[in-house]
Amino acid sequence: MSRNLKLAAALREHGFTQQELAERLNAVQCRRTGRYGTLSDKSIRRWLSGECGWPHARQRDALMEVFKCPVEDLGFVPRRRRRSSRAPEEPVNRRTFIGATAGVTAVALPSSAAAATVVGMSDARRLEEQLAALNAVNDTQGGHRALELAALKGAEACRETLTHSATQRVRARIYAVAAQFASAAAWSCIDTGDLVQASRYGQSSLTLAGLSGDGATQVAAWNTVSFVAVQQGNPSESLAALKAALTSAEARRDPFYASLLHASAACDHATRAERQAALRRLGRAADALARAQTKARPSWAQSYGPGEMHTLTAKVHLTLGDPASAEYAAHHALTTIPPALRRNRGFATMRLAFAQLHQGERELAMATAGTAYGIARELPDPGRLNTMLADFRAAAR
Repeated sequence: MSRNLKLAAALREHGFTQQELAERLNAVQCRRTGRYGTLSDKSIRRWLSGECGWPHARQRDALMEVFKCPVEDLGFVPRRRRRSSRAPEEPVNRRTFIGATAGVTAVALPSSAAAATVVGMSDARRLEEQLAALNAVNDTQGGHRALELAALKGAEACRETLTHSATQRVRARIYAVAAQFASAAAWSCIDTGDLVQASRYGQSSLTLAGLSGDGATQVAAWNTVSFVAVQQGNPSESLAALKAALTSAEARRDPFYASLLHASAACDHATRAERQAALRRLGRAADALARAQTKARPSWAQSYGPGEMHTLTAKVHLTLGDPASAEYAAHHALTTIPPALRRNRGFATMRLAFAQLHQGERELAMATAGTAYGIARELPDPGRLNTMLADFRAAAR
């Protein structure tokens, strides 16, 4: 007796627990025979352990419908019947009839099974890989129209995938990917200045994140909605979105997300001239990030870290009228932001240029802004960075 590794792999691929598979198979048997099946999680464990190597016929039919493959591909081995030497040979006609009906069954099952494609974890992982590639482009090049269209195409692929049969676990994971695609489209529109579309995509992301039930995705959606509100000049609405995200279980469980949300909230408090609240939020962001463990997180979160937190700190101090502290934070940002994140380095460079300008170091500030201008020329659509450069030129005059 050996463990059925093929069946175990099929369960992982489709996201089934043992109880979920038993319930799905019982439901298939009920639809076919009018009687609910008698399988339980104990039955599935017997299959997995190899104690039962060949299920009953009705169970085999249900397995083929659920997994869309022969039961032999699931690691089951037909029993070998012992033939008595004294048993009479079966008539030719009977053997022919049995062979013919078996052939009909083998042909009919795939045709009925093909009516409903089963989506598994491998489909969700494939969509996540596409999302990660888009987020990598966004982190290095910033948002642009082609990236927006690619993100919309990814979200549509998720919706198409969800029209097929899948377990609740797989569906939740694909909803999470769809929400993150919508967020990626929103951030592209923020960079290109299309705030109307950015708002629509942000709300779509929020809806899909709710359907996913995934805490990290919900944090991403609230953060997107918050930043759209900032760009629309509504810090109060942005702060409300961030506070909603901070009450989530994910933000309470993982200090990394709490740090991101506190740092963003500090910017909103600074815009509202709430100095003490802004500084308190910065302190919480730094403390939370220091407690955050290094572990795998969704691709949308890869651009946040000490460098981005220092950039937001510089933004807060500039808004509060403390350019010396802003310069200190901007220098720290530029020493910690990875070179590949060109857009983020451009933002940090402009924070440094503004801090130098507000301290009367005009020539040094102009040289720093020139570095940011060089970065902007490398980006496909440096919308936000160009806006910062225009504001700098106006302030320098």
